[in-house]
Amino acid sequence: MAEPINIATNFAVKIILSIFGPIFKKIKEWVTKFLFLDAYKVSTAYRSSRDLQLLWHKDLGGLVNYNINWNQIFLGKQQTNCTLWVKANNDQHYSKAIFCVTASLSNLKYQSVIEIHDLTSKPCVLALPSIPIRNLEWRNGQLYEPYSEFKIELKEVFDKDNISINLKNNTKFIFHPVDNLGFLKGKKSYVYRWGQWWNLDFLESEKDEFLLTYKAYAFRAKFDNSNNASLFRARAWLLSNRLLLNIFFWSKNIFKAKHLRIALDKYLKDNKEMAGYKLID
Repeated sequence: MAEPINIATNFAVKIILSIFGPIFKKIKEWVTKFLFLDAYKVSTAYRSSRDLQLLWHKDLGGLVNYNINWNQIFLGKQQTNCTLWVKANNDQHYSKAIFCVTASLSNLKYQSVIEIHDLTSKPCVLALPSIPIRNLEWRNGQLYEPYSEFKIELKEVFDKDNISINLKNNTKFIFHPVDNLGFLKGKKSYVYRWGQWWNLDFLESEKDEFLLTYKAYAFRAKFDNSNNASLFRARAWLLSNRLLLNIFFWSKNIFKAKHLRIALDKYLKDNKEMAGYKLID
């Protein structure tokens, strides 16, 4: 039987935690948001700019542009199904278009047939209800993927007068989804914090860039017989430790994410298609 003093102590601790626990949690949320919000904004802006840049790079038969998204988060929004983004090419107007989208493994396939009416150059977003989100999982030490291949085919299309268009070549395309390999290292691409989703791919890649940069400095200094060769080699060795790399990275990006903003600006300048993209403060 527990001693009365232990019972009273445990009861008092529970009361204190129930009163002050939510307060401490709010303080922690406020502090982390103050320190890291700008870095999360910049990293997510990079991902959104990449998604926008690649959105209409595929076409079928020169008739339509399309994009298939299989991620749970796309352009900062959560989705429950894969989506097909499609629009008519060259300002055309089609009264109807029918697509067949198939995601498959060697022994299983998911398929959605989509019929679209009044397809113009205005983008149309459609759910693919039969195809699950491509969530990777570790099961018994093995990587599990719900499907490894996508196939999209334009089956039929009718012009604005509802006359069938004769489909020639290149109305079918097969590709294999490419995932963020950071998952294999235990890294998360998306996190939900402060009431919304954030993508951390750019943030993580810039950490790795720090390490690669100092390794390159060390190699060049050794090649040039520089007196700083030992210094750069020591820095590269220290940054090989993930904890020290994180400390070094955040020392340059805490509060205002200065380094990340410079890297994002360079990326946007190098990609003229994204010249009009702006980071929302």
